[in-house]
This record gives sequence, structure tokens and C-alpha cells, in this order.
Amino acid sequence: MRQILFFLLCLCAASILPAQTYTGKVTDEKNQPLPYANVVLLSLPDSAFVTGTVSDESGAFALKTNRDNLLLRISSIGYATIYNKVT
Repeated sequence: MRQILFFLLCLCAASILPAQTYTGKVTDEKNQPLPYANVVLLSLPDSAFVTGTVSDESGAFALKTNRDNLLLRISSIGYATIYNKVT
């Protein structure tokens, strides 16, 4: 019983951590939405995967994490991959 209670307390404490939501819109060089682009957050300095998503039909995306010091990677077939440090 103590182990279950401890686990539940840890779970509640983890859910209290402040999370950031990063939103944006992926567009091409003509400012047209780029649907279904891969959008990934990587941790620095080792570039380990944190979270990722795919942009919707209008190029919009949202990523939620409680980490900082991140690198954003956007890639799509036929386009150059872009890396930007998240500040």
C-alpha cells in the first residue's frame, strides 16, 4: 500500500511541473502552409529526442514540454531541414 501511495504522490508532483507549449506554423518560401512537416524538439547538448509532432493541413503545430535548453528541428520531404535553438 505504501508503494502505491508513494507512486501516486510522485505522479502528482510530476504533473505540477510547469509545462511550456510551443506553437507555430510551418510555411514554404512563398509563405504557403506546409502540411505534414515533421516538427521535433531535441534536448541540448546531446540532441536527444524530447517530443515531436506533425504539422496539420494549415501548417500549424503545438508541442508541450517542461524542459528547457531545446533545439527545434523541422523537416519535410523535398525541403531542407531547419534547426533553431528555442529561447
